[in-house]
Amino acid sequence: MHSPPRDDREHLKLLYEELKAALDRQIQELEGLDQKIAILLAANGVMIGLVVVPGGAPRVGIVGVLLVVAAALLIVAWVVGAVALLPRRIKTAPEPSGLWPDYWDKTDVELLGDLCATVAYVFDKNGERSSQKLGLVYAQLALLMLALLLLFAAFAN
Repeated sequence: MHSPPRDDREHLKLLYEELKAALDRQIQELEGLDQKIAILLAANGVMIGLVVVPGGAPRVGIVGVLLVVAAALLIVAWVVGAVALLPRRIKTAPEPSGLWPDYWDKTDVELLGDLCATVAYVFDKNGERSSQKLGLVYAQLALLMLALLLLFAAFAN
């Protein structure tokens, strides 16, 4: 049995739609990461304020050391979060105006093939950015949790 001939144009249209949908989901995930980072930054800032601006005499001994180390960790965590939020260029699929000069005389199959390759390339590049951003979120959260443990230890004394 032979399979029916494939219409390359329809096949590439379907492939492009699926690739574009995956890229759109990826961009939404990156936006979600940015929201989580912003929430952690806000919590981090509040905790820095609570540790750095306490009323009364400065603490001495082990409690003072724990508070200073916790404050340092909170500041580092805040910097890590700020770096994670720094503007980075997120790539998107090509816009029609960018396609016009180079593709007006190409066939549908050539155009769709190039579009699919471009979207796949952009997806891979954004994946690298997403991995970097996720690593920074994990670092920020780990530093924040460690600082919390130190604060609990300091205030338990």
